[in-house]
Amino acid sequence: MKKPLILFILFLLLISCNVILINKINDFNIYKLPISSNDNINQLKTSGVYTSKNEETFYYFFYKNGLVKYMSRNSMVEFNGVLRLNFEFDLKENWGHYKIENEMITIQRFNRHRQEIYKRWIIEERGKILNDSTIQIEEIQSNWRANQSEEESERSLKTPIILKFNVVDRKPDSTNIWFYNKKWYQENLHKSRK
Repeated sequence: MKKPLILFILFLLLISCNVILINKINDFNIYKLPISSNDNINQLKTSGVYTSKNEETFYYFFYKNGLVKYMSRNSMVEFNGVLRLNFEFDLKENWGHYKIENEMITIQRFNRHRQEIYKRWIIEERGKILNDSTIQIEEIQSNWRANQSEEESERSLKTPIILKFNVVDRKPDSTNIWFYNKKWYQENLHKSRK
């Protein structure tokens, strides 16, 4: 009688551990689509970093193959006008893809969480490309809670986030991504993103 009970308890522990390690990838789909619906694929400069100077500072590294890396305000420090990197620069986290339709840009990226059922969830940001070195983010959608309403998950920003391009001499390694070698990713990656 003790052996089946112990096995049942071990089974429950195993299931609970697996649930915690789930990645919410169902809503991550931009990588399956072309980078751009336009003839001019690269409307953005990709040899540096886009920096927000609104209330908080954010950093976005865009790549010609449609990849994007997001870094928070604590990721890079400006010292005498030069951007210095910290530990987050080389992490496999906070990567995603972007797509461009006319002057509109949509960014889907994974965010990591340690206190929810999902280990990673999707943040989708939408906005306008004002020119080749300026992006205006106007909406943010997050699906980190399964039971949240659509109004809770999506919000238009009262003050858009303006991202300005800055040249940097080093960008994060775009092959050092947690999903880069995953079968579901490689099998569905659009040819314009390879």
